Amino acid sequence: MKRSLTVCCLVLALFIIGSAQKTGGAAVSNFAGTWELDLGKSTLAQSRGPKITAQTLTITQDAKTIGVAADTKTDGDMVIPVSNRTYNLDGSESTGELKMMQMTAPAKLLAKVLDGGKLELNVSATIDGPMGTMDIKQKDTFELADGGKVLKVHRSRTTPRGSEESDLVFNKK
Repeated sequence: MKRSLTVCCLVLALFIIGSAQKTGGAAVSNFAGTWELDLGKSTLAQSRGPKITAQTLTITQDAKTIGVAADTKTDGDMVIPVSNRTYNLDGSESTGELKMMQMTAPAKLLAKVLDGGKLELNVSATIDGPMGTMDIKQKDTFELADGGKVLKVHRSRTTPRGSEESDLVFNKK
């Protein structure tokens, strides 16, 4: 009986260690929900195009994937299409689309689980447009605050126009 209990505990410990190694030992926070951009608390990159006036993120998440749909409104006439991307939480690459202005290109998507419940989401794409080829890279680092009521997103984006940084704050609806 004592030996069976020891074997069961050993098997359980190995299972827990193996599960932790799949995500690099870090636990993934649950970011699922609908999130509204708080412009007053956010610092947006100073780009030349239309300014964001509102943004809603709809995030779905299960044990294997996280999906992020962004609906963005601007102060100009430009319509920003809803972006919808699904990332694999096991660190493997997935594919999606990058929509920029009226152009769409295939994109490589990669999620990385970080310590402290943070999540890094990377998008990279090459767009062939009327002005030539453009390489676009974006990295979003997600972090929950205020007991899960606030989502903080640090965004780094590199385009042919240079690099820009934004700190976005979203409130859970």
